[in-house]
This record gives sequence, C-alpha cells and structure tokens, in this order.
Amino acid sequence: RERLIPRGGRVLVALSGGADSVALTLVLRELASPSTFTLAGVVHLNHQLRDAATEDERFCRAFAEGLMLPVTVERADVAARSRHDMVSIEEAGHRERYALFERMIRQGKADRVATAHTRDDQAETYLLRAIRGAGPTGLSGIQPRSGSVIRPFLGAYRSDLRAFLADRGQTFREDETNQDLGITRNRVRHRLIPFLTEHFSPSIVDVLAREAAIARGDAEWLEAAANDVAAAIVSSGEGWASVDVEALGRQPLALARRGCKCALG
Repeated sequence: RERLIPRGGRVLVALSGGADSVALTLVLRELASPSTFTLAGVVHLNHQLRDAATEDERFCRAFAEGLMLPVTVERADVAARSRHDMVSIEEAGHRERYALFERMIRQGKADRVATAHTRDDQAETYLLRAIRGAGPTGLSGIQPRSGSVIRPFLGAYRSDLRAFLADRGQTFREDETNQDLGITRNRVRHRLIPFLTEHFSPSIVDVLAREAAIARGDAEWLEAAANDVAAAIVSSGEGWASVDVEALGRQPLALARRGCKCALG
C-alpha cells in the first residue's frame, strides 16, 4: 500500500536490541526473497548513554550473526551532541541515528533503512505534537516513509510484537530509560495514554493513529495546493522574494499561510 520497498531493493534494519526492532528483523527476514527484496543486514548505534549500552551492542552483534546477517555498529557521543546543538538528549540521539542511516544509504549499503516504529508510537507522537500546538503537518505524526527511511510496523501494536517474540522464544533487550518519567514521551506512554484508555476510550491508540492518518492526508493536499499557489504569486531570486499581496489575500487562510511560508523558505 505504501510502496515502502522497491522490487529487488536492499533493506537494512535499524536494530536497537529492543523488542520492536528484533521483531522487525525477524519478520523482514521471513518476508525477504529473490523476487521481492533483500535483507541487507542490520545497523546499530551505540549512544554511549547507559551502562548497559555495551551489552546492547553485544546482543545486536550476536543476534545478527545468529541470523547470518551483516551487522554495522557505530558509536556516537550523544551527550556531547546534545550539548553542542543545545537540544534534548532524545533529539540528539534522533539526529545521530538519522545521520547514520543517511551514511548507510550514501555508501551503497542499502536502498532503505527500516525502523520499528509501531501504532503505539504513532499515538504517542500525535499526543506529544498536539500538546505542543502542532498544525496538520505535525499532527500527521510519523510518516510510513521519509526519504529512504521506512517504517513497516506503523500498523502493528507493541503488545502483538512482544507476543510474536514470546511465541518464538526470542529474547530482546529492555531499555530501562523507557521507564524514566522525566522524559516527556515516557509520561505520555505510561501515564497519559493509560488514563485516556481507562477514562475516555479503550481504543484510544486506534483513535489517535486514525487522527494522524487523517491529518496526513489533509497535510499532503494542503502542501500540494500551497505549492500551486506559491508558483502563481511568489517570485524569488538570490536573497529576495516578492509576493503578490492582492492575490495572496484572495486565498483561503490555510493556503495563504503556506504561501507565505514558501516565500520565506
């Protein structure tokens, strides 16, 4: 449906050692075939933030080797990146991971890098962005594909993946920082979503994931329409942009705002 992998494409799995990424590796290994796609291996980033990080790295190496898959491991000083960029540890880790994925693609190691984001992650992201005041683009949440990064498990529940691993007797690593309520996402995961599930809707994860999908469709249409508007009313050159203000004023507010954003960009 999402055309995540081109026929004959090579896919790397971003393997943290956690349940979701271990399940993704096993599923893609089972699905891979000469007529569909190749599982090119796994890539693991050691964030060097936890005492257990070295054990996570060892687990990922052993897991990949047990499946006879190539494994790439890199280490990053995420804490230093956080200080340098003046961003949270979570954001610094995100930047380091995606920089690694881009290098893997650039070096020809794969055509796609698959991450194990789930339906639960999508619901959490929707709430986080709603709390921060995001518009339709932000509320569209995690995209099934962003460039060469794909997320095949966005329709899967975290609990189902754990059941899948339990059925196979497959072990995985538990990241103790996932229980740290000082991290906003963890408060959403362990407090807000259970509260909404108990007091408002037992299917709140599905509701939020559906809202993200609706917002994604709206955002895609608005972006395409705004590009058409910008092409008609914005002129630009090196270091300057000119907007036909009268034509801009005739546009619906949503398109006018995006037209201004195109001019500023």
